[in-house]
Amino acid sequence: MAVKGGSALVANDIVDVKLLTNKRQSSSSNRTAIVTFSSFTKKLNFVTKRKVIKNETCYKDVSISDLLPKASQQLYTHALTLRNVGFCAVYHQNGIIYAKKSMEGVPIAIRGMDHVDSLMKKSALTNRTQITPEDEDITSEEESG
Repeated sequence: MAVKGGSALVANDIVDVKLLTNKRQSSSSNRTAIVTFSSFTKKLNFVTKRKVIKNETCYKDVSISDLLPKASQQLYTHALTLRNVGFCAVYHQNGIIYAKKSMEGVPIAIRGMDHVDSLMKKSALTNRTQITPEDEDITSEEESG
């Protein structure tokens, strides 16, 4: 598959394709396919170009979503608990998990379970104040030292 503004996707880039079936789907309805790429880089390149791909006429009905690896999914699930201590958004984009204290706030890239725990403690202690980018730098210093 060639994509405008990007490199072509070749057969070796895809390791496996599994079609999911649903008894309630008719034969003419859309089907879900889970695609396994040969590398994370190939997957990331494909997923980041999803808007370009959707503009191609032959792919207009294709929905592309990003599934996280198991470890990242566990981290994402743990990060969702940040909503209980005042974070308004926890999401993932291109394999990276982010949290935001406010919709206008700067997204904080979540680096690990300890980072989530640290943000939860800070938020619990200062529930009425907003975590700033400077606080994120302090958090990363705590984790490394």
